[in-house]
Amino acid sequence: MAGTSRRKRLPRPSGPPPQWSERLYVRLPADKVALVRFLLEGYDNLAVLSILDRNTSLARFMYAPGSRAALLLFLEDIQELVEYEFLPL
Repeated sequence: MAGTSRRKRLPRPSGPPPQWSERLYVRLPADKVALVRFLLEGYDNLAVLSILDRNTSLARFMYAPGSRAALLLFLEDIQELVEYEFLPL
């Protein structure tokens, strides 16, 4: 067909697929959780955000292995909008 465009496929990583997602634990302000979820969708669902304790706004970001740098860059980008604290869990 003339005029149709197709995106190039990304190369697949070699080796077996990972068995586990990586995790990053962060404390977020309760009133900013929805904003962070919305912004994550704009970053092509870079990670899955789960709230583990709604009283303290303990959040878990689950992401694909190899995406840690992109997730940290995302968190750096939203730092002016959302104050957060990394937790060593």
